[in-house]
Amino acid sequence: MFKYKKMSGITEIGAEGDTTSVNVDESESVVNCLIALYLLKQSENRVDGITKMQKITFAIQNEMSHEGICAISGEFFKWYHGPMSDEVYETNDVLVENGLVEDRGLTLTARGATVLDDFTYIIDNNRDVFDIIDRNVNELSYLALSEIKERIYSMMIKPLGCTMPIAVRDIPRGTTIFRNEGFSSLNIDSEDLETLEIYMCEEIHQSVLNGMDDAKSGRVTRLQTA
Repeated sequence: MFKYKKMSGITEIGAEGDTTSVNVDESESVVNCLIALYLLKQSENRVDGITKMQKITFAIQNEMSHEGICAISGEFFKWYHGPMSDEVYETNDVLVENGLVEDRGLTLTARGATVLDDFTYIIDNNRDVFDIIDRNVNELSYLALSEIKERIYSMMIKPLGCTMPIAVRDIPRGTTIFRNEGFSSLNIDSEDLETLEIYMCEEIHQSVLNGMDDAKSGRVTRLQTA
């Protein structure tokens, strides 16, 4: 389980609140990873850095929030260079550590592409969610980072707990913009999640493959000696 904490949260513009935290469990983390893999594949190598990944994920999360869709678990808050999410960094770390994404350039590895292909049916069963990703990737990934930042900073947002919209550039640093835990909008069952977790974890997946190879070898040996 991943846990993220910030020193302070702000529930109204300019008013500090209690310390906030976001808990992302293994199932939520693996769904975040699947969505990130899909985003990177659709960008065709145009998302070449974590900052660009942050901004496009923010735009996606913002549209999902407007549509009442819960799919990406995490929190965005205003920081020095605009909206930031610890979960985007953590998701990227998980993908890199498990050999699914190259550390530099954020391109899918052969293993990452294979995992995504094996779970295309989940994407097809949730087109309303992944269409939002497609729209934002198509709109933003072609732009220079400076252009993306300007679009994001110009967005009118109602931060968490606030009733009036405000331009992102005018939101005080440290303000929680929005927070989501869970993926209730996704059509995905527990068996799919368990399989996805196995595939995403390089060590566990390799162990399963080795076990299958051992079983096959043992079966062949028994047949040969019978």
